[in-house]
Amino acid sequence: MFTQTQVTASSYQFTGKPLPIGRLQDDLNDFLVLVPTDKILDIALDYLVNDPEVKELVVYIQSEEFPPIHTVVEYLKEYKDVSAFMYMLLKPQSDKEII
Repeated sequence: MFTQTQVTASSYQFTGKPLPIGRLQDDLNDFLVLVPTDKILDIALDYLVNDPEVKELVVYIQSEEFPPIHTVVEYLKEYKDVSAFMYMLLKPQSDKEII
């Protein structure tokens, strides 16, 4: 498990400077209010129903071939670092322990 301090140190690795966590979370929340989630969902569902390449991707993700690849990627240090960084950005500040 990572503490918020460890994740903040990881964020320094990506950006070169510490993140202003409280302000960034507020900014992300303000941005999310502007996102038309209903419209995005409608577009995504349209692609799922009508786009042959998206249908092919869904079939692949549900296949027996995909899980082993996904598992290998999950164990990569880079994947863990990015996941921890994104988790830190999206979680409330009151969360003391991450992942």
